[in-house]
Amino acid sequence: MSQLGSKLKTLIIGTYILYNPI
Repeated sequence: MSQLGSKLKTLIIGTYILYNPI
């Protein structure tokens, strides 16, 4: 459960960075 949440969080952060380049 914890690992799944961590992976999901990383995926969301990765998508956010992709859609919001600095």
